[in-house]
Amino acid sequence: AFSCQGGELTRALIELGRLDEVIQADIPNNSLPWFTLFNAQPKELPNRLQNEFSSRAVRHGIEHMEKLLAQLPSSSSSEKGSLCLEEIRLGVDLSIAGLEKALSLMVESDRNSINRRELIERFESNWLKRARPGGLPESLALLSEALSSY
Repeated sequence: AFSCQGGELTRALIELGRLDEVIQADIPNNSLPWFTLFNAQPKELPNRLQNEFSSRAVRHGIEHMEKLLAQLPSSSSSEKGSLCLEEIRLGVDLSIAGLEKALSLMVESDRNSINRRELIERFESNWLKRARPGGLPESLALLSEALSSY
């Protein structure tokens, strides 16, 4: 456990968790960014996105995530808090990447604000801070493929 001055990280996690509510997505046991990035049927994905979601709602989700990033503290007073902050930033950036991919499949959009290489490096770094390296190569390969397809 760690203390978080003013509850900033707690509020950030709550806002990150509200993303599907903000974009009006109701995918059981999934979230639109992850559904888009790691979809098992990529050929059918554009039609499903266009039929079930509005580009306006997806843009609103991106704006929500960008606002959340801007509100995050620049640092934390504890090592555990700093790691949590890094993980929240990674989750927000992965969500933005998934939403930008969804938007590019729904409408003509060249929006691509995420540095893919840096995102993959951050993912690897965060993984190794919390877990053993087992499974990391497979996860990196899946993430690289998901991010390269838009």
